Amino acid sequence: MNVAIELVHIVSAIVFAAGYIAANVLTELAREAEDPAVRRVGIALSGWFGRWLVIPSAIVAGISGLLLAVALSYPLSARWIWLSGLLSLGVVGLAVALWRRLDERLEAAIAADDDAAALAILRDQRYVAIARAENVAVFVIVVLMVTRPL
Repeated sequence: MNVAIELVHIVSAIVFAAGYIAANVLTELAREAEDPAVRRVGIALSGWFGRWLVIPSAIVAGISGLLLAVALSYPLSARWIWLSGLLSLGVVGLAVALWRRLDERLEAAIAADDDAAALAILRDQRYVAIARAENVAVFVIVVLMVTRPL
């Protein structure tokens, strides 16, 4: 049974990482694109990766990770579990509290063919800085999950 949980956890984490990286690269391409058509495609594809890969795989990875920790008798008091859990909650919190609203505004600007508004949202330095910090958090989560150092 542990092998099945481990496989589900690893595959879902890989799918999450692939989707997360793809969504970020596409958003960055949209941010830097001079052509509004390229920007629209980048945003559409980024949203697709977020909705269909990142969110579902994050849910599966989180649940299977907790099950795996219990199945393998990892002490839930281990610092790497707590730190990765807190960082994961922070990433989920950003997705719910910030990115969803921002995506809605961005999609509305694109639907209204208001490229200036879409570009302003994409290039807002506050959101860029938060996204970069989130990238660091996701990287740290992966490192903690792989190395279990603390």
